[in-house]
Amino acid sequence: MEDDTRGHFFEGRFKAVPLVDEEAVLACSVYVDLNLIRACLAETVELSDHTSAQRRLESIQAIQQTPPDQSNAQIDNKTPTGVPQVRRADGFLSPVNLHEATAPVGPQPSKTNARCSDKGFLTMSEENYLEVLDWSARHLAAGKRGCTPKGYPPILERLGLSPTLWLSLVANFGSLFSTIAGRPERLDNERTKQTGRRFYVPKQARDLFGQAA
Repeated sequence: MEDDTRGHFFEGRFKAVPLVDEEAVLACSVYVDLNLIRACLAETVELSDHTSAQRRLESIQAIQQTPPDQSNAQIDNKTPTGVPQVRRADGFLSPVNLHEATAPVGPQPSKTNARCSDKGFLTMSEENYLEVLDWSARHLAAGKRGCTPKGYPPILERLGLSPTLWLSLVANFGSLFSTIAGRPERLDNERTKQTGRRFYVPKQARDLFGQAA
């Protein structure tokens, strides 16, 4: 609207899809972080250039390689969890963990000028999120070398997502959810703000969750 421009390219690609439950938030985040792997432009998460996942891994590696005395010296401008953010490669990104048990309720304005908020977006640690990413990448990338874990990440079991359902969500997120994302039963309770009608949920999405039930 600001550019006074219309057309399929602008109206079809520039849109916001509401994520109504934790499953949708997790699937969307993994879907974005694995873009390069799905496109066969990278083989691993750490080689996926310009992705949030790569920045998070770089930060974890940097912290592990930092001597304790230097780490303690970087106490200024830290998050509520005590981890310095300004000098981190992922300092401008949203944290992963919500820290529901210890973090204050409501907005958490950032204590640095690197980002707007220190509030996370998932009920899991950064390490667990990266494990889900790696596990998903091993199954989505055909011919990728490495040993596939015998089990699957606990987060999938906790959310009631089977490995088959999860991989379908990550691989086909864009086609499954074009206007709003989440479990069909949750989406049926949502209404559009303009007309008050229920959102359309593609049959493919209903069938996918129905098979997993």
